[in-house]
Amino acid sequence: MSLDERYASIHKWIKTRPVEESGPLLKAKDHIVATFDAKKAIQVGSKLPPFTLSNTTGEQVTSTDLLTKAKGVTFVAISPELPDVLLSTKEKYEFKFIVLSDLGNKFAYKLGIVRGMGMILFAVSIPATILVDKEGVVRNVYVDPDYFKRLEPEVTLGWSDAL
Repeated sequence: MSLDERYASIHKWIKTRPVEESGPLLKAKDHIVATFDAKKAIQVGSKLPPFTLSNTTGEQVTSTDLLTKAKGVTFVAISPELPDVLLSTKEKYEFKFIVLSDLGNKFAYKLGIVRGMGMILFAVSIPATILVDKEGVVRNVYVDPDYFKRLEPEVTLGWSDAL
């Protein structure tokens, strides 16, 4: 089953839930899709903004660390979740890649992939896949404010093969 098919089945399941459960989630998704401006997201050819984020054990990881030690392609997931929550997720799903915590969406804001929900201190990071070369230049970007849609892993691998 493709990633698209998995998210489509989740979306379909959510629509079967009582409106008091599904309504707020679907309304929020529709609001994000309608108001997100992809032109404000990081673009191909841009330099990746520098960052320092915590990994799942609380160790600080910088963008420079990742760019200088990469001998090929380094896959990194960045989430606004707490490091200990990310550690549980990483272990549960046996992720083999680096997982970093972006508390407060600070890095996501630099990338232009956050959408406020009209309430102070409540914002949602938009799922994005960004390929960065060893010089820190963005080579490919996929951003879709519909969080039921994600880039298929095969496409990401094709991007990296083209570097």
